[in-house]
Amino acid sequence: MERWTDCLNDCKMSLGGGDCDGGERNEKVVLRGIKCAIKLKDAPFLRSFSTTDPELQKQVKVILDEAEKREKQQNQLQTHLLKHHNLHYKERCEDELLSMLPDVDPSSLPTVTITHDHHATFPMLVLYPEHAQCDFIESFRDDDTFAQHFARLFAEPAPWDTNHKYTSAKRVRLFMVRQEGGALVEVEMGWRLRDVFGEIISQYQRGLLAVHVLPKDNVELLSEFTGRFRN
Repeated sequence: MERWTDCLNDCKMSLGGGDCDGGERNEKVVLRGIKCAIKLKDAPFLRSFSTTDPELQKQVKVILDEAEKREKQQNQLQTHLLKHHNLHYKERCEDELLSMLPDVDPSSLPTVTITHDHHATFPMLVLYPEHAQCDFIESFRDDDTFAQHFARLFAEPAPWDTNHKYTSAKRVRLFMVRQEGGALVEVEMGWRLRDVFGEIISQYQRGLLAVHVLPKDNVELLSEFTGRFRN
């Protein structure tokens, strides 16, 4: 699979970077790219380039039909659930969130996904201001509690948590930033993710949400951090 991916990336670079001078060479690159895209089921590439080969055309059509069906179903479910949760779609992440992920291409960030029983799942960024560290929850269902996920995150101390402050939900406080107005709101461990929708989170940015985790015993840090968000 990696070989097909490398080959397709080479074709994309040639076709998009002006390395092809047209004519027969360009056609060969397109044909090679289509064959790789079929193996990888890369619908965007197959939508951008065409072939006159009847057999390849059939394979391309099957892949594009499947992709269109998946995208239509996903869009319908996303629209339904996001409206139900009073969330509005936003195409790009705010620069503040992107600054926390300096090595991540914004276009590669995952979006909300839909489970078979019609629940929305979101990836969530977990931030630890005291140590300038972060963690990542790949799939946070709208009916999951924060306690469920932090029980897993705190199962073992992180390498940077030398004092073991982040090993129990009882020793930390959670905060999220209200998207409308930028106020800081404390989140209870027993809350479900859906409890923050509408009031705190009014839009999703490629599905990326963020929660700040601070230790209860560091009063100075709590005061300094919460003070940043006071009007």
